[in-house]
Amino acid sequence: MPHYLGLDPSLSATGIIVLDENAKMIHKDVFTTVASGSAVPARMNRFEALVVLAKKVCEEFDPEMICIEGYSFMSNMPGSNDRIEYGGILRYALSRKWPIMEVSPMSLKKWASGSGKGDKTGVIAGITSLYGMRFQSSDEYDAYALARIALQLKNGEIPSNTPQREVIEKLWNPAVKKKKPPRDKPSRKRKPKGIA
Repeated sequence: MPHYLGLDPSLSATGIIVLDENAKMIHKDVFTTVASGSAVPARMNRFEALVVLAKKVCEEFDPEMICIEGYSFMSNMPGSNDRIEYGGILRYALSRKWPIMEVSPMSLKKWASGSGKGDKTGVIAGITSLYGMRFQSSDEYDAYALARIALQLKNGEIPSNTPQREVIEKLWNPAVKKKKPPRDKPSRKRKPKGIA
């Protein structure tokens, strides 16, 4: 039976939800860790512990698709380097065996709430309203939304509304950035010698 996994990576609480082909939730987990220092070995041990737990779930359910929340590049966020390191190691470890689709935080919010703006409360309200799901943490709500996105991408579950359809279309067909044509530079005409 095919499975679809949503993964909301965070150093403090990584949420994972697994759905079957009928959108039935068959696994739910939140992995937590605490910082044990800023030295490289301490950071790597923390990252490894989280990656091992995520890989264990993936090994158990062998998902057809993993949707993972993309990086949030907000300014002045403490610990951003650690999150980026962890995210890179996690993506590398999982992508060696399973297909991964990265979903930007804005696309995740739009898919769940109908708008790419706002905070986590919009995602929570959207998931509760659309699917009747209730969870203990925002990490689980995000992971659930990501698992549903994986199901829509890979299994063809029909999006519930226009914002969901737009997000799915964008994920399948990311816009190719168009190169801007070169601008004509104004020529600098030199004044002939002798003219003031």
